Amino acid sequence: MVRAFFDQARSDCFEIIYIFTPQVSPLEMATFICRELDEDDPPSVFAAVPRLQWKLLEIFESGKTVVLMIDEAQLLPPGDPGVPAPLEQFRDRPGKLIQTVLVGQPELDNTLARRDMRQVNQRVALRARLAPLGPTESIEYIEHRLLASGADDLTQILSPSAAWRIADAACGIPRAINILADNVLIAGLAAGQQTGRRLARREHDPRIHRQIRRDEPGPAAPRLWRRRGRQLGRAPRYDAASAAAAGFAR
Repeated sequence: MVRAFFDQARSDCFEIIYIFTPQVSPLEMATFICRELDEDDPPSVFAAVPRLQWKLLEIFESGKTVVLMIDEAQLLPPGDPGVPAPLEQFRDRPGKLIQTVLVGQPELDNTLARRDMRQVNQRVALRARLAPLGPTESIEYIEHRLLASGADDLTQILSPSAAWRIADAACGIPRAINILADNVLIAGLAAGQQTGRRLARREHDPRIHRQIRRDEPGPAAPRLWRRRGRQLGRAPRYDAASAAAAGFAR
């Protein structure tokens, strides 16, 4: 989603500052922002604020909006005693001259609930959550990745049953789909199978079974997802070994 925003954002409207490693001190974050805006390194956090205020005002008057994009924001560290947390340093004086976007895992809610982040939490104007992919969307996602890699269609690489087992096990989480599908393809490579041939029997390789089970999402999430799958007439019970065994298309 972040990369899609970067691709679509107009350079004449936005000045984007992207921070992908937020485990930094307030001074380090202020220094990084200053560098991105072509300002000299500040000697302290408090020296950075007025300097950035003038710079942000200059950019605002030119018709641009400065966007501070912080990825993996759940990893934001707490502020040191007597020093504001990284985001708190910009909460008042620069005001709306800078728009902050926090992108993170569900644990971000816990980060914002911290005492040192309460002012930031109160200023969150819009919250959005990405829901897991549905069963059909998961299959379409697998097919899209295969087509982007040069396959003619999904069935050239995966049998329909293998694709559904992967989708069912991942519960709509793209990262889990990637891991499971990768394990299935590795299983096919280890077995010496070629595209267009089916892998061996269900009890293909217990090591692959253990690896995929280790990556399977927790037991609480799949229930609703599988109920949605049944509505589509597809809700195969996940068996990692048989998913690997059905890895390549017939």
